[in-house]
Amino acid sequence: MSKAYPNDLTWQQWELIADLFPEAKSGGRPRTTALYGVMNAILYILCQGFVHLPKRWVVERTFGWLNWCRRLSKDYERLPENSETFIYIAMIRIMVRRLA
Repeated sequence: MSKAYPNDLTWQQWELIADLFPEAKSGGRPRTTALYGVMNAILYILCQGFVHLPKRWVVERTFGWLNWCRRLSKDYERLPENSETFIYIAMIRIMVRRLA
């Protein structure tokens, strides 16, 4: 394991939950990471709490609004300038609706 977390599992705790993880598939890719380390990382994040990222939400919300415009929901345009123009038109439409 490359990184030690402050709330590492003990081996006795790991033996209790190790059977809950599925075995690697015979035809799939071999595992490159030990599940013990993955579980330690998950517990570390859960104990520290999730950090709210307000700016990311603004960007995701904006992309969600742009998907309401049918022409922007897929990549129909050949030139990036055309896509940019339709994004401007869609944002103008959103702002006008807010002002109304």
